[in-house]
Amino acid sequence: MSKYRGVIFDVDGVLIDSEPLHYKALTYVSRDLGWHIDDEANQNMLGLSLSDVFHKLQMYKKISISYSEWAEKTHKYYLNNLQPNMIRPGVRQVINLLVNANIPFAFVSSAEKIIVEANLRKIRLINDVAFYISKEDVKQTKPFPDPYLLAVDKLGLNSSECIAVEDTSIGLCSAKRAGLTTVAFPHAMTVPYPKDAADYVVSKIESFPWSNLFSCG
Repeated sequence: MSKYRGVIFDVDGVLIDSEPLHYKALTYVSRDLGWHIDDEANQNMLGLSLSDVFHKLQMYKKISISYSEWAEKTHKYYLNNLQPNMIRPGVRQVINLLVNANIPFAFVSSAEKIIVEANLRKIRLINDVAFYISKEDVKQTKPFPDPYLLAVDKLGLNSSECIAVEDTSIGLCSAKRAGLTTVAFPHAMTVPYPKDAADYVVSKIESFPWSNLFSCG
């Protein structure tokens, strides 16, 4: 019998190829404020919540705009440009496999609920999942373990029974701290992660041996 009984997926970058759009939204809204966000700076912030990104940027140049005003503009640009074809290849195939095999799963994100829900609705996954965790659901989001610990608890499982699928070092760190087995599913924008942060690395999510690990062939 497999020791694994559940799967927890990150959202941005794992289920949906949204990081390029997040980057565009950040640069579009921030350029008039004198914040220059290059590729390297953006990569180092992948996986952080939007409020953490704002505070990091404020360290380099203080501005008078409030976080809520900046976030509202950033969210508006992002939501106006979200597309259904941004779902990452293989994701629907894996979700269908888990649904058909009765394997519980959940989604965990550092993003605000408005973004998480919009992502899941746009790529038509919101009706497949029992619940998702967003920034508002925890006191501390990634890289702290809180989001994963909450998701594991809501699934009614132990951390050792769950697999986490992540694309960033920050996300992998969060899942590792929570005691989950980690699968790295990187993409073109993913910053290199410590080798010990990922138990498995896949270039195609459907190539991971789901059936073998969960006996759901």
